[in-house]
Amino acid sequence: MNNLIIDDTFVKEGQQQAVIPGVWTRLSALAIDIIFLSIITIPIQYFNITIWKNVPLLLGTSILSVVYKPFFEYSFGATIGKMAMHLTVLNYKHKKAKLSRILLRNVFYLIPNILSSLITFLVFNRPDFSSMHSLLGYFEMMKNSGMFTAFNRTIFLVSIVDGIVALMTKKHRALHDYIGGTIVVQTRK
Repeated sequence: MNNLIIDDTFVKEGQQQAVIPGVWTRLSALAIDIIFLSIITIPIQYFNITIWKNVPLLLGTSILSVVYKPFFEYSFGATIGKMAMHLTVLNYKHKKAKLSRILLRNVFYLIPNILSSLITFLVFNRPDFSSMHSLLGYFEMMKNSGMFTAFNRTIFLVSIVDGIVALMTKKHRALHDYIGGTIVVQTRK
């Protein structure tokens, strides 16, 4: 299949024209993904932290949070947010990205989610966790775990650098796009 590339636009034979999306379009897709995952996980996590204290349920929501983005990007070429914004993740040759590329692309997503899940698991196993029945108490335990503050600062810094790279590059490719060897395109409506 031949691609015709003109500036930031390319056309695949027999397909719609696609363009490089702007940063705001990509941020909108991210916001939709955050809202989608939050609708599912926050109520479950709230009741699990304050009432149920069920470790298998914690593992289930953690797994959902960890695999959401890589699963959808590999299986469908886009997360739900990207689908809503008509975005697709492709490799440099404008073809479906391999799983290894999708995993590399999501390194800044996977590592924080896995570490956050591990920290939460450690807090769940603290002896005083069973007597805690409020989110404020839970956040205090997380804060006192020592790793949480440094972890949040690191994630914030990496996110800022990732966003700055997207703002500074002509094709709005974030650092994670370069790491994964991927590009995000928007199919014209």
